[in-house]
Amino acid sequence: MNVDSDPILTVHHLKKYFTIKTGQIGRRVSTNIHSVEDISFNIHRGETLGIVGESGCGKSTTARMIIRLLEPTSGEINFEGENLLEKSRHEMRKIRKDIQMVFQDPFESLDPRMKISAILEEPMKNFNLYNRKQRKQRVADLLKEVGLSSAYADRYPNEFSGGQRQRIGIARALASHPKLLIADEPVSALDVSVQSQVLNLMKGLQKKLDLTYLFISHDLSVVKHFCDRIAVMYLGRIVELSEAEQLFKHPRHPYTQSLISAIPIPRPNTDKKRIILQGEVPDPSNPPEGCPFHTRCPVAMEICSKSLPEFINKGNEHFVACHIAT
Repeated sequence: MNVDSDPILTVHHLKKYFTIKTGQIGRRVSTNIHSVEDISFNIHRGETLGIVGESGCGKSTTARMIIRLLEPTSGEINFEGENLLEKSRHEMRKIRKDIQMVFQDPFESLDPRMKISAILEEPMKNFNLYNRKQRKQRVADLLKEVGLSSAYADRYPNEFSGGQRQRIGIARALASHPKLLIADEPVSALDVSVQSQVLNLMKGLQKKLDLTYLFISHDLSVVKHFCDRIAVMYLGRIVELSEAEQLFKHPRHPYTQSLISAIPIPRPNTDKKRIILQGEVPDPSNPPEGCPFHTRCPVAMEICSKSLPEFINKGNEHFVACHIAT
């Protein structure tokens, strides 16, 4: 890992509320869904920051706000010192050259009507990169970079496996020479054996091309080996943020502890204490007062239901939002 101390991306107090209409016709009322609730973090150049949590916790919404596929309700997103929320649509078009995204489903993210060459050339045309001859060469180079034959350029997406399609998706994201790559569950739709191949490919590309990653996943066993730091989200909030090794060695938040306890181990006869959470995730349109996790927390105290815990540094840049964390 070649990490620069200067953050390439800084997020401050980011929020996203979705307004929905509920009730009977003629008696409709507006309700806000608290998808992302006041989160802050930064990513250093050359680093991989992982965001993990249960489905619906706001991980993907956060990623889409950073690239402004979704508009935040409030907050600030700074990329290389510039506030992206102050940029016009035309200005964001230029900035997206440096921020690209790899999507979750390799079967849905590639247009089945386009050949691979056209898919990979499309970003180059959008950002006015290279002439026609150079684009053809760039397509061949991109395919080789992701471990595919340049002869695949004349084929269609339906001729490839899921792992191959995701490699093509990565190649498309790299076509504009980005500085920050947002990977939203990039291996969750792949077989386990293929997952490791794609992750190793991404690690190699990061070192070779000096990339910075925001890596989103629900699988802690994946981010443990892939990410430098990990942010744990619950009900739209970051409840813990730490260096990966430290997070697994000494998880401080009860929610993080429960997630780690659920990771399968390769030795089935080994005793392992599993922390099973009771109840359901609260309704994001009516989040509980106090700590958002207190309704399921096995060690919650009275203060947890009354007061929202501060997100504070417990030492060694290990941040946690919990009244009882040591």
